[in-house]
Amino acid sequence: MIGIPMNANTVYVSVVQTGCVSGEFDSTYPIHLNGIISQTEYQQSIQRINEALNSTKRMFNLFWIIFAMTMTLSTISFLVSGLTAGKNISQSFYIFLALGVIFTTIGSVFVGVGACVINSKRQGRLRRAVAEESLRYSTRSPVPCSWRLDTSRNWMGAYGNQNNSNLAYNLVIDIGRSIPIENSHSTTYSNKISPAPVSMYDEVVNSPSPPSYVFQSISSSCSKCNFPRQDLSMNFCSSCGNRFNR
Repeated sequence: MIGIPMNANTVYVSVVQTGCVSGEFDSTYPIHLNGIISQTEYQQSIQRINEALNSTKRMFNLFWIIFAMTMTLSTISFLVSGLTAGKNISQSFYIFLALGVIFTTIGSVFVGVGACVINSKRQGRLRRAVAEESLRYSTRSPVPCSWRLDTSRNWMGAYGNQNNSNLAYNLVIDIGRSIPIENSHSTTYSNKISPAPVSMYDEVVNSPSPPSYVFQSISSSCSKCNFPRQDLSMNFCSSCGNRFNR
């Protein structure tokens, strides 16, 4: 199934069920990739991603075979212990009962650990495959596009009781968005020559000296009769007629 939002800049490709426990991404060519990625390239990319998605199928089958064998052995052990207890409780009853408990515990732990290992390996391989395809198309011109994997967990249960969860994968294709190849934290070097630093001492030394001013004292009294000068604008003494020194 392929979903396309209203802005048509993002294409969502979901997983379709192909078997009881198997699935793959839909290889139907989205029309919004026309002129950006050819139909052959798209189907080849989806095929490589599907190979990564189903790469853990053999491991999955092996885990289930071992789990079925342990459950079968535990069932046989419980049946034999029950048959021996029908006649008389002897040492063999406890032996087969213990074997049944051991096989049941081993099978339960094995299938739980196996499910975690399978999901981790499958998700890691799937992300690497999607990253390789994104690197293939993110530098393409004139319209690049980036591929990414989106995971979500769906909770299921009867009558609103969410008792079971399922991990869903969605392939997201962002049209017009590219992934930078170079590290964004890399240092950029420039050949530009920076100007020489200016010293404040040089500015003070090289600055022109201020113009010199000659200050002349203005007399406040007559130099002849010591009569006080009533007005600074007066040039002659009003008492003796002597000229004031400016």
